[in-house]
Amino acid sequence: ADATAAIELEPDDTDILAQAYVNRGVDLAELGRFEEAVADATAAIELEPDDTEIAARAHLLLGLVLYELGQGDKAAADIGTAVELFPPGHDLRELAEEMDEELAPLREEAESLEDDLREQIEEATEDLLVDLPEHPVAEIEVPDESDWLFDSTRSFLDQTEIFQAHKNGEFQA
Repeated sequence: ADATAAIELEPDDTDILAQAYVNRGVDLAELGRFEEAVADATAAIELEPDDTEIAARAHLLLGLVLYELGQGDKAAADIGTAVELFPPGHDLRELAEEMDEELAPLREEAESLEDDLREQIEEATEDLLVDLPEHPVAEIEVPDESDWLFDSTRSFLDQTEIFQAHKNGEFQA
């Protein structure tokens, strides 16, 4: 309740507002309202992307919630960021490091799947390419680009002059 009140007041101090989002996100996660917790953690990160303590807490919260939502690869990325942001010896850093180690196989699997998918896409696009029969270029008439550009520019300028004359009451249809 205190966190929601702080958020609704929209204080000028972004540290307080970001911490309020983290606190409310924790409360929401404890209630099983994970999507709302994701939104609050994300809001905190957007408010204080460079603040080590608040951003670290927000990334850890986001990682925990994403893990609960079955998004282990994304969770691993945020928990890894939390590990980087928490100072050495911080209690939450130790927790984040333990979780990061547990999620490392998920991150590696996701990277491997991404590489496999990229390879499959490359192979599929190569298979989609078909050699086209050659056509004589002489049969295709290509207009001179400079004439086309000049004509288009002249037409635009003429229309602009007509519009301006109409706007000034000088043009009678």
